[in-house]
Amino acid sequence: WADDLYELQLSVTDWANNTGTHSTEILIDRTAPEIQITTPIQLQIQPDHHLEIEWNVSELSYQWVEINGEHVWSTGGYQNGSQQLLTGLNRTGNHSVCIYATDSSAIEGIVDSNIAQSCIDTILPEETYWPTLEATWNNTHVNTSRVWAHLTLGPDQIYSWWHDGQNGSLFVIEDGRVSIPLDLNVGDNDILERILKNCGMDPSKTFNSIQKETVKNKLRNNTESLIERGGFGSPTIFINDNDMYFGNDRIELIDYKLNKLTKNS
Repeated sequence: WADDLYELQLSVTDWANNTGTHSTEILIDRTAPEIQITTPIQLQIQPDHHLEIEWNVSELSYQWVEINGEHVWSTGGYQNGSQQLLTGLNRTGNHSVCIYATDSSAIEGIVDSNIAQSCIDTILPEETYWPTLEATWNNTHVNTSRVWAHLTLGPDQIYSWWHDGQNGSLFVIEDGRVSIPLDLNVGDNDILERILKNCGMDPSKTFNSIQKETVKNKLRNNTESLIERGGFGSPTIFINDNDMYFGNDRIELIDYKLNKLTKNS
């Protein structure tokens, strides 16, 4: 017999020609529910770890959801139609999302209910959660006491930072980005002190000197003069007033040119 609702009638007649009848209905259902997952689609790339799942089931059924084989949700009873679930992924990489549905056709001890399963795979890229730090001043010289570090974070990530061994203040994250001001203290940098000592200079005197207004004015005048002569950065070295060299990688050329001038003099 095909799956359908049937009416059964029983009629019994005894020896005295008395007839009794009884009728009942029986549902034959050997068809599992149909499940259609609408969100996410197969191999969809997830923008973050908040996973939205939407699906439809063709008939009244008990349903549950598994992600990577782990039970994450189930209905409180038999339901049909559209369902929606918002859950979270606890790692990056590939994830298997499976929807299960069992109908109400079971007869205890006689027959089990029909069960359906539908699965899709979705991907949460690892690089979505790679933080990036932009600090163009790193390993360079700066002429300002404040610099900025620009940090890009993954979804729902938090951050902390330290300066001179102290915890830094937390600043507001907007659209996954945060800018952190760093106030530099000239003289507290051990690396700079070692460089000055290796050059035969007194770090304490040097740090005190560069705070003087006369020294700052001289720096401004030198910078303006360099710009007028066509320079654009540091270090810039002139030989004979108009022979300009820019960058540490030109030191060998400068050495060669000076030796040549010395020999010719």
